[in-house]
Amino acid sequence: ADNREPFEVSVSEDGLEAAIRLVGDMTENMSVEALKTMLGIKHQIVYGLADDVSIELFVRQAAFKKEKFIIARGNPAKSGRNGFIKYLFESEQSRFGKELASGRFDYRDRGEIPNITQGTVLAEKIPAIQPINGITVFGSTIEAPIPNDVNLDCGQGVEISKDGLKAVAAVNGRPDISITGKITVFPEKIIKGNVDFRTANVKYSRDIILHGS
Repeated sequence: ADNREPFEVSVSEDGLEAAIRLVGDMTENMSVEALKTMLGIKHQIVYGLADDVSIELFVRQAAFKKEKFIIARGNPAKSGRNGFIKYLFESEQSRFGKELASGRFDYRDRGEIPNITQGTVLAEKIPAIQPINGITVFGSTIEAPIPNDVNLDCGQGVEISKDGLKAVAAVNGRPDISITGKITVFPEKIIKGNVDFRTANVKYSRDIILHGS
């Protein structure tokens, strides 16, 4: 007796789609349930099977001998998104100078030194969006990569809101951000050394402390 099954079964490389095609003689008494059982036992296809009515209609028509029928679909993994910090102020270091009417650039003129008031929101944390794992037609999990999250890093003169999502100025003064992302608010402008080209033109509405000759 020929024990070969009448179906050719193929599964996509990523395991997210399974198709069947009739290659032999279909036994008239083979039920949809029997077909699904065969897929599970012989091919381990157990997840995302098509509904019974769709399978029945396709199996009973002549096209089944010519075309593949998608018998099961898995769910692809959905990527998340890394968390990040959105800074809401312009630091002094980010200013490169002022363009003059002549078209030249005055690198010493960086405008007014940023000056904010207590309670000003300086930065917001945009939390990471968690991914959703996928599942193959075999019922195995497709692991989605875990995104990186970040936390607000605050120094003196800055407080973090209770929900941990905002950095708020605790004092009036000059906001600053370090190369590592730490946010600080200084109550005065401190210049270490003499006022010269390197310090640029100094414009500040609060106290200025000079450490120089």
